[in-house]
Amino acid sequence: MGNHGRVRFGWNRLQKITKYNEVLREEDGGLDVREGAGMKLTKSKRQWVLNKVNFYSDILGIEPPKVFLTMSDYNQWKADKRSKKGERVGRTECYGVCHKKDGFIVILPKSSPSLKHLDDTIRHELIHYTKSYNHCSSVFEDRMKRLKKGMVKNGRFI
Repeated sequence: MGNHGRVRFGWNRLQKITKYNEVLREEDGGLDVREGAGMKLTKSKRQWVLNKVNFYSDILGIEPPKVFLTMSDYNQWKADKRSKKGERVGRTECYGVCHKKDGFIVILPKSSPSLKHLDDTIRHELIHYTKSYNHCSSVFEDRMKRLKKGMVKNGRFI
């Protein structure tokens, strides 16, 4: 009796993630993908994220928001906001953040474990940018799937 049934992340899951990243790599110009703790932010990865933001924004029928790709850029914005308005902006320990009223989103590729996860984060933040949804709701999950499939017409999910 081994613990084969209790392995949390099995071989099949690893193969699926690897295969998905290979497809993304082929589609998007041979990006440097590093599985695990995070990915290096290269020029090609920066361009890939911006292309995805523009692509999904076009599908949603919105003007692409400004995008911060590093924590240092986001921290600089937070410091400026604190000095100008005296507002405190909370800590960020996630893959992305949406600031709709300020007109930007934050996508942190360095903290993302894979391109698939990075793609999910981009869609997630853009859906928040268009409209507020509860993260755990079935409506939000449905919007994520529909955006991935391109099931949006005139800015409305179909």
